[in-house]
Amino acid sequence: MCGVAAMVSVSKKTTDARMEVVTLEQSLFKTVISGSSTGGPNAPETTWAVFFYKPYCGACRRVRPIFHALATTTNHTKQLRFGEIDCVKWRPLCNHAGAKSQPVIKIYSAKETGAFPRREVASWQGVLIAYEVLGWFVGLQSRGAIDADVVFASDEVLAEAMRKFKESGDHRVDRTAKKTANPRAYLDAVDRAWRMGLHDAVFQRDDALGGERLVAMAEWLDALGYALPAKPWRDLADKLRTRLVDKQTWSPERWAKLLKSYGVAEPSFDRLACGYPCSLWQLFHALLANSDRHAAPHVLKAIQAWVVNFFGCSECAEHFGRAWAELRGDSVDNAFAANLWLWRVHNAVSKRLIREGDATKISPWPTNDTCTTCFKSYHERLEAEARAAKRKKKGKPDDVIPPPEPLGGALGGIGAPEDDYDEGYVFQFLAETYCFNSDTFVCAAFDDPSRARKHRLPILNNGNHDGEI
Repeated sequence: MCGVAAMVSVSKKTTDARMEVVTLEQSLFKTVISGSSTGGPNAPETTWAVFFYKPYCGACRRVRPIFHALATTTNHTKQLRFGEIDCVKWRPLCNHAGAKSQPVIKIYSAKETGAFPRREVASWQGVLIAYEVLGWFVGLQSRGAIDADVVFASDEVLAEAMRKFKESGDHRVDRTAKKTANPRAYLDAVDRAWRMGLHDAVFQRDDALGGERLVAMAEWLDALGYALPAKPWRDLADKLRTRLVDKQTWSPERWAKLLKSYGVAEPSFDRLACGYPCSLWQLFHALLANSDRHAAPHVLKAIQAWVVNFFGCSECAEHFGRAWAELRGDSVDNAFAANLWLWRVHNAVSKRLIREGDATKISPWPTNDTCTTCFKSYHERLEAEARAAKRKKKGKPDDVIPPPEPLGGALGGIGAPEDDYDEGYVFQFLAETYCFNSDTFVCAAFDDPSRARKHRLPILNNGNHDGEI
């Protein structure tokens, strides 16, 4: 698609939307600003959302899927239409519109005057995550910049629309997480861990489940019902929570009967390279990767409450509780901070186990083998090489570039010094790793269904969880 294209949701009757592409090219301002005919609704009451991007821009490629998803699922095209501009081909046009850096979304409206020309009333250039972009649109609507009759699709519908757009492969971005033999393997660990957590040690410290412990279990099931990476699992967790809160106290026998009635058998970890504690870490990371800005702090608190109340290793639970206090887990207020808080604690546990001689093959992670870009030393070296190349081109003496050190410190021993990690890339690594094959809206921003197709299979809830998913 070349030039400027408008992605239009044209309604059948009122809400059955489909996608239409209209090529506008340099006539953007006649169409969007002056309201010239486009073959679709374009009266003064029609608001335009215009996405300014460059095809090679990685940040733009992260935003395009959610923008296209909104365009193809939002109803009432008489009130809201979507367009995009290639700022490589139409650079002067983008500069004239004030979009000198990309990605940018601008809203053009004539609602205040009821007549043309339309004016820019809002501009977005924020966090490159789908739920942040959607939140911006919803916020504009609450402030009256977008008509109240516009209905944005559900998270589930938007996630599916994003996946369909990504399957074309033309949006691809460079991944932070390196390719692995089976990126889907973590899902088996996640499934076994959340089910085992409903069996093991629930009654270890008390012969009844009630009071504060019942509240903690309800919050845990609520977190599972929101953030597990597969809808069948989320639905099952929601059903269990509904039954749990019906009673004030549960005996071991009644609890076991409830789990059996829903097919939640105690899983085996015998054939899994990652045992129960390792699988729990995978579960915790996956829950946070599937949580948005508002939900992540609550999910993290549910993790903390579950560990303190229900993890079978009392000493480990005490260590986690101290980490919660010392690293101020209760002050975490967004998804970025929640994911990094858990990552730091995970690495701190690994280092402690190494010091105490309880582990020989554990090292803080990610390592250079799994995420080269996660280290500041990698970027510093790239910058030094770029400076040297520039000086050489100008005929100046070469910069002295020291020989490369092993990235991330002594990766074969204790691992990367914490100050060598680039936390922005670590967050991206965690999201890419624990969003693979997830069906949530949050993870639709990080997972790419056009990659590793052979490992992508529907996740079913068949009641038999000792085999492969």
